[in-house]
Amino acid sequence: MPLSLLRFVATVLLAALAFPAAGQEPPPVQKYRLKESLPVKGDAYTQDGAFEMTMDIMAKVVGTDQQFGPLPMTFRQREKYSENVLEADKKGASHVRRTYSVSRSVNTPQPGQPPKTKTNVRQGKTVVMKRFAGKAVITATPGKLPADEIAELKKEFLKESHPEFFPEHEVAPGDEWTIEGEQAARIFGGAGFDKATMKARFEEIVPFQGRQCARVHVMLEIEGKADAMPMTMSVEGKIHHALDIQRTLSADLQGTVSMTSQLDQGGSKLDLEGTGPAKFTWTVSWLKSAGRPVPPPK
Repeated sequence: MPLSLLRFVATVLLAALAFPAAGQEPPPVQKYRLKESLPVKGDAYTQDGAFEMTMDIMAKVVGTDQQFGPLPMTFRQREKYSENVLEADKKGASHVRRTYSVSRSVNTPQPGQPPKTKTNVRQGKTVVMKRFAGKAVITATPGKLPADEIAELKKEFLKESHPEFFPEHEVAPGDEWTIEGEQAARIFGGAGFDKATMKARFEEIVPFQGRQCARVHVMLEIEGKADAMPMTMSVEGKIHHALDIQRTLSADLQGTVSMTSQLDQGGSKLDLEGTGPAKFTWTVSWLKSAGRPVPPPK
């Protein structure tokens, strides 16, 4: 068979494979309604979250050429607890019982100083939080919590209603969406960050922790303060959302953090600049949803 004829046959075969037969439509794209429902009475789960960042800080004395560094700076925070939602309303959980197994942080007071470890008083305690008429009441057993921890928990609990991460319509693998401002910051908030832009892309359906999950790639740009120092952070990674129980199971984001600030020390002003890695991880194991046991992973 002549070479030109071979090429013609190959071209016809490829065209037949590339296009459906006449009258035959391509298979429909599978779409999914992903959602993260507000907490309801009877929900029960365990949550383990951690955030860490490290930076090397360079310092320069204002008005001079004198500079020194790098000065290491570290911040790590981890909390693990089990929570039962006792009452809820249209804003979310209004009465919860939370038992902390881990609540601690490691922080560098000033760049270059040794890091200090702090174990929160709530570690090992059961904390009950109630919300009514825009106010929160926090109690703990055994013993009491210090005023700063009560204030921290009140601030968190009064914002208990979870911002919506997923679009309010069905999505298919490849679809993208963006969340701006405080809503994005609150989704991955914690460390004083209050401004954010988040871009998400639904990648595919994958098995994860024994469940069929939507895997979503996330890129997050956030700004805020840590110990009064302005910082920006850029992280990206994956979240996994279980389709059968419509609950998010994990988030794992990594990237960089940077800061610029000015510090008064010994009568001199120091310009500070630093950058380094940052990491955010979060996992949830659901025990009950609206009082009904969550089916175990298959």
